[in-house]
Order: sequence, then structure tokens, then C-alpha cells
Amino acid sequence: MQARVCFPLLALLGCGGEGGKEPSGAAEDTAAASGECTPGGPAPRQLRLLSRREFSASINDIFGWRAAPAGDCTETPDCALDTASCVGGTCVDDPCGTVTFQYRPSGGAAPGTVHVAGSFNGWAPTAADGGLPLAWSATAGVWWAKAALPDGRHTYKLVLDERTWVADPANPLAEDDGFGGQNSVITLDCSDPAATEGPVDWGADLPVEVRPPHYPFDQSAEAGLVTAVYAERALAATGRAAARFQADWAAAPPCDAAAAACQRSTLGSIGRRAWRRPLTDAELDAVLATAATEADPLDGLGLAVQSLLFSPHFLYRSELGTPQADGTHRLTDHELAAALSFTLWGTTPDDTLLDAADAGALATPEGVRAEAARLLADPRARAALGVFVAQWLGVERVATADKSPALFPEVDTTFRADLLAETQGFANAVFFDHSGSLDELLTADWTVASPRLAAWYGATPRADGTAGLAGTGRAGILGHGSVLFATAHSDQTSPVRRGLFVRERLLCQSFGVPPANAGGVPEVDPSATTRERFAQHAADPSCASCHTYIDPLGFGFEHFDAAGAWRATEAGVPIDGSAELRAVEQLSDDDRTPWNGLPQLGGLLADSRAVGACFTREAARWVYGRDASDPCALARAHAAFDAAGRPVLPLFLDLLSSPDFRARQ
Repeated sequence: MQARVCFPLLALLGCGGEGGKEPSGAAEDTAAASGECTPGGPAPRQLRLLSRREFSASINDIFGWRAAPAGDCTETPDCALDTASCVGGTCVDDPCGTVTFQYRPSGGAAPGTVHVAGSFNGWAPTAADGGLPLAWSATAGVWWAKAALPDGRHTYKLVLDERTWVADPANPLAEDDGFGGQNSVITLDCSDPAATEGPVDWGADLPVEVRPPHYPFDQSAEAGLVTAVYAERALAATGRAAARFQADWAAAPPCDAAAAACQRSTLGSIGRRAWRRPLTDAELDAVLATAATEADPLDGLGLAVQSLLFSPHFLYRSELGTPQADGTHRLTDHELAAALSFTLWGTTPDDTLLDAADAGALATPEGVRAEAARLLADPRARAALGVFVAQWLGVERVATADKSPALFPEVDTTFRADLLAETQGFANAVFFDHSGSLDELLTADWTVASPRLAAWYGATPRADGTAGLAGTGRAGILGHGSVLFATAHSDQTSPVRRGLFVRERLLCQSFGVPPANAGGVPEVDPSATTRERFAQHAADPSCASCHTYIDPLGFGFEHFDAAGAWRATEAGVPIDGSAELRAVEQLSDDDRTPWNGLPQLGGLLADSRAVGACFTREAARWVYGRDASDPCALARAHAAFDAAGRPVLPLFLDLLSSPDFRARQ
């Protein structure tokens, strides 16, 4: 073990020297709420570059390539299994390249396990060797799994109980396997979107968004930048979308592409959805002139469509507004329509919202609130708020976080997807179907999990489709596998990462640069517990000044291993789950509360005013795409949120309809 070790990622702001400093954040919120704040001006006028997610969703929605999500779900087999998945409690279409494998037992003894072995995973003989395990859905009576496969020709078999290899009875395409049997065959070609049905991730090749330090969301207003690489890839993506538009037109022409009236109507309608406002006569004439440069009318329409999608009017959300007498700028009704739709749906406004903007219905806070409420009642809001929750908590990374296959053979693509779907589906169930409160998000004794994940937790199925968590040591989001999975290393837990999760994500406490002499993570010692290995943080003054706020909090998560499974012992001794929550409401050494077990921690956090202030801040960041400019406005929103019992959806309605959101400077 190293003689001197401090965690190398983040240290508390100001700590690392003698004495250190308590975490910042709570004091500022308290002062703002009590009126001891300096009012700030509105957010700046700006153009906000669409995120990759918004870019893709907008193109699919403009052309009807992404059907509106229909129906609530608890698990993916509740949806159209071949083509859709349960995401955040709602059925959504699978993107191109996602393949569904399924097996329905018919007579005879049912298998105990089923996995897929094929050319794409080295014909793995077992799931532990890399085979794709199928999950059993008792309600649907089917073994199933989904996997994203690359373009090309793939062959595979289903393996029952890791000994009986059979061709897929649901797939009629097969070839001789050379041993007297058949291999099932899949051929994928997502490189040609024109030949693809359903949604396409048009933004997949765009550069990954830059997220400023401690800003968790992918739609930062300050970080969006069009580089030469971005422009090149956006041009290619919009060209592919235009080609698919032409293919759709050729298959079922809605009107005569050579007719002037047809061109004007088509491009005007597409332009209105793409630019999120009606085109002026001059703008539409310019687009029609682009179409006229091609000899073939359909080629001309395709080129004009690409020009609409590659325009700054599509790539950027305008938040420039119009000048007001007080020197501020008021967002136009169409700018407000875009802000509402991208916040609550993650995509371009629909015709109903644009009609409301055309009619001036968004000119008042009441009008904005009414349209926001309509958007929240649509299933698309569940998907968008599921993204908000996943990014706020930092659990997106479960899809890619390294885990040791030797230690955690159960971790596969389906397992990772189940973890993320649980957190998004649970949050949406709380927001839309249960109390709607932040407190229930932290304390609920139930969750929404796939049958496989519920069994892994030891949760009890309930008649309403939820799973009871009594006796599992879990409660609310703190006990979700996604959180525990994302805040651990590949082969060991991390009290530091888990302590930081509470500090940063739930309390919004600021952390700065680690001291120059910070070392690495203590080496794994089979004879020592994690608590013993990290004891040096308390013994070393240069570490203790920071880690006294982190480690005692993170130790309380030690009953859950690096994948999120419950464990009673470590290194052969019972785990000590006692912990301490310190410096939450005030910057004082007297602010210390012992706790033992995640249900108790969830209750402490639910009672904390700082948690409500933090969530208000994160919701405002999602709405604004930046930190709120006016701390007093944020404090007012938090005060109203607390007074109402912390209802999440009304908080978003309040933020979106507030005068502070409608103004820019």
C-alpha cells in the first residue's frame, strides 16, 4: 500500500492546505432564500447549438420517422418487442442497428438459461465467455435481449442451458452450419438511411458535446461550438437525411414535385418545423431557388431540404428576443415555443405549439404555462425527463463503465440497459403517476425494474407492476443499481466516488482542484476492508481536510459491491455500514448526523433544505442551458418549490413560465 494517498479526482474547494474548508454551496443558497442576495440580470441573448440528441430527434420528427411514443410500460416486452424498447416507462422505437433476439418455449421442459452465440461474439459457449444472455419475462412468456450490432452479415444460434445449440425459430433466414444444422442469419445496413425504416441517430457522427466542469447536461449554451469537423459531419448527416426524404417521396409522392405549388407547400411546411417559425417570403423564395438549380425536380427538393437542415436557423436555437423599454430583450413567441419543446420533449415544436406561437398565445405567462402543461401530458415528456434524470445523476455512464467480467459475469448489454431503464422509469413513475415529489424520489420503498433486475435485488413483485424494496437495504434512487454501478471502479467499490455523488449531485456542493501531492486509490488488499484501506485519509492531515466530508459518507454504501449487488461481508468480516453526514445545512463542524443504511440516508436527504435548493438549481440549468443568472430568482423558485411540498413537474412549469425565463440581456 502506498504511504501517502489522496483521491486524485476532486478535492473540496480550498482544502488540501492547513485546516481546509467546508464545502461551498449551502451557504449561498441559504443567503439567497433569506433575501440576502444580490439580484442579477437575465441570462444573455444567445444562439444555442442543438445537442446531438436534439439534432437527431428533430430530424426524425420533422419527417415523421420517429413515431410518437405510445403507451406506458414496465419492461420492454410490454412494447412491440421486435421494434421498440421500454425507456423511462414509455415505449420508444429502437434505432437502426438494434437487433431483438427472443425465444418462446413451446412444449417440453423450459430452459433455465438462454444466450446468443454468434459471429459477433466469437461463438461464445457460455454467457460468462461473452455470450449475450436473454432475460426471461414471465408476463410475456419470452426470453429476450437487444443488442446493437454493426452493419454487415451476422450468423448466430440460440444456446439453451449452455449445451443445446439451435437455430432461431423466429428468424426464417438461415444457412447450413457445416455440421448438419442451421445458423440463423441477420444482415444489417444502417449506412444507407434512405433504405432504413424507423428512427436514425442522425447526430451519431457529430462531435461529442463539451460539458463544462460540474455541469452534467449535454445542452450547455456556452459550450456549443461549430468547428470545421462539426460542419463537415453535419453537412454529411443532413445530406443523408435529404436522401431518405427523396426515397420516401419516390415511394409515395404526395404531390407533383415539378409543380410550383407543390414545392412551395412542401418546403414551407418542412421549413416551419425545421426553423421553428414560419419562413418569410424572401427566405422561402431563396429555398425554392436552391431547388431550381437541379434539373430533376425531386433532386431539387432534396437539395432544398438539405439547405433547410444545414442552415443556422436549424442548427441553433435562437434566444435573441426583441428589445423592451427596460433595456432587456423579450423572447419571441416562436423562441418560447422552441424553448418549451426542447426542454420538455427534447425535439422541435409540433404544429400545435407552432400554431399557438403564430396566434400569440405564448405572449403571457398563463399561455406559456398552458402549453407547457400540454407538453408534459404527452408521453414524449417522460422520455425527455428521463434523460434529465440520467444526466443529473450521472448514470448515463452505466452503458460504457468498465466492470471486471471475471468478478461480475452478470454484467452484459441487457443488464446495463435494465439499470438505466430502472432509474428513468422509476423517476417518471414518481413524477407522473405517484406523489410527484422529490422526497419520494429519495425515500420510496419500491422501484420499477425488469424481472431480471428485480430478482437480482431480491425485490418483491407487486400487483401494480412495481417491485417492493423492503428487506433489500435499498430505498429511492440511492439504492439504484445504476447509481451504485456508476460510482464504483471496475473491480472495487469507491467510498470517495459515492460520497462525492451525494455531495455534488444531490447537495450541489462545490469541489475544486486536488492538492498537488494527491496520490492514487489505495491498492486492493484481500485481507483488509475498504474502510480500513481508506483509513489513511483520516490519518493524513492533507487528505483529512477534504476526505472528512467524503469518506464517512461513502462508507455507508459499502454493503453494495462495485456492480451494485448487496453483500454482507468483505475480506471475510461483516461490513460496517455506519456512516456520517456532515456539513449539509450549514458550514459548521456541529452539523453532523450519523446514519446506517440507505433508507435512513434517503430520509435525511429528503428532510434537507439543501437538497431541495440543489434540485431547483439543476432543474433551472436544464431549462436555461446554463447556471441561472439571477440568484434571487432561483431562491424564489426554490422557496415556492419547498412550500408546495417539492412537486417536480410544477417546478418545471414555474421555471418555464417565470418572467426571468422570458427575458434576455
